[in-house]
Amino acid sequence: MFARFDVAYQPALAIVKTDGSIESVAGAVDGALLDQIISEA
Repeated sequence: MFARFDVAYQPALAIVKTDGSIESVAGAVDGALLDQIISEA
């Protein structure tokens, strides 16, 4: 997964949006950030 989404660090999160674009988030994701990501989807 890290090679496919060009993320060279852990922890990380790769978000594939509905338009096919990819957003990478470096570091651990807390509950508030995860809620924000989901609400923006």
